[in-house]
Amino acid sequence: MRFLANVLVAVSICVGALGAATAYHAPLDLPDSELVGLQLAADAGLIKLDSEQTFLKAKAAEKSQMHSLREPAVRYGFQRLIGLPKEQRDRLVFDRESKVVTLNGHPLPLVPATTDGEPTRLNTEMLLALRDNKVSYVRVRAFEFSRWPGKLLFFKGVAGLLIAALCLRWLGKRELQSRKTSGDGQAPEELLEKIRDSLQQLRSKLDDSPQASLGEIRSRLSELQTMELQSFIEARTVLVARLGMAGFAEVMDRFAAAERQINRAWSAAADGVAEETSACLQRAEQLVGEALQTLQMPTSR
Repeated sequence: MRFLANVLVAVSICVGALGAATAYHAPLDLPDSELVGLQLAADAGLIKLDSEQTFLKAKAAEKSQMHSLREPAVRYGFQRLIGLPKEQRDRLVFDRESKVVTLNGHPLPLVPATTDGEPTRLNTEMLLALRDNKVSYVRVRAFEFSRWPGKLLFFKGVAGLLIAALCLRWLGKRELQSRKTSGDGQAPEELLEKIRDSLQQLRSKLDDSPQASLGEIRSRLSELQTMELQSFIEARTVLVARLGMAGFAEVMDRFAAAERQINRAWSAAADGVAEETSACLQRAEQLVGEALQTLQMPTSR
C-alpha cells in the first residue's frame, strides 16, 4: 500500500509538471479576439514552401510571385523570406523532402519570437498562417487561466498528491496504532529517558573515579550507540506519524547533536582524557533532554 502511494506521488508530480509546462501556451483553436496582440515568448511554426521554384523566387525577392500563392502559410513564409537581407537570402537552403527552408543549417521560424528587437505581437495574418502550418499552440509571455490548456492535467496532479498524502498519513497513523513502540519494544520517550539516565550515571561514575571508569564508560557508550541510539533512529516512522516532518526534524536535530557528543565522549574515553569525556557526556545529556522535551510538547503532536 505504501509502495502504491509512493508511485501515485511520482505519477502525480509528472502529470502536474506536464500541466504546469503548458501554463504559457495559447491554443490556436481559440478565437482570434483572444489571441491577437499577445506577445510571443518563442518562435512559432516553420517556413515551408510548396516547391523549389517558389523558394528560388523568394530567394530572388520576386514580390510578384506572392499573388499566385494560395496557402496562407506559404504566402506568409514567402513574405518573410523576401524581407530578409540579401546576404541572408543567399545562404538559404531548401530541403526538397520536408520543404523546410533553413539558414546556416537551422530551420527558419514562420513567426519569430522577436521582431526588430521587440517581442512579436500576434495578428490575424500570423494566426491564419500558423493554423495553416498545422501549429496547434504558441508560447506567449502572459499567463491567462482561461486559455491554459494543461490546467486539467495540473489539477489532476495536485489531486493525486493530496490523495497520496492522505494515504501516507493514514498508513502512518495505522502503523503508529499497531506499534506504539519502536523496534526493540520501547517507546521513543522511554528510549530518550534511558539514554539520558545512562549518560547521567556514566558522568557520576566518572566524577567518582575518573581514570578507573574510562574503560567501562567506553564499553557502555558502545552499547548505547548500537542499541538505544539505533533503536531511536529506527522509530522515525512512528515519530513522523506523530509529529509531522517539521516536528520530527526538530527532535532529530537535537538528537543528532547529542549523538555527536556521545561519539566524542567515546573517543575521549579511548584516549584516556577524563575531563573531555565528562564535558561531552554533560552536553549529550543536555541535548537528549532537549530532544525529549520537544518530543513531549503538546504542540508537536
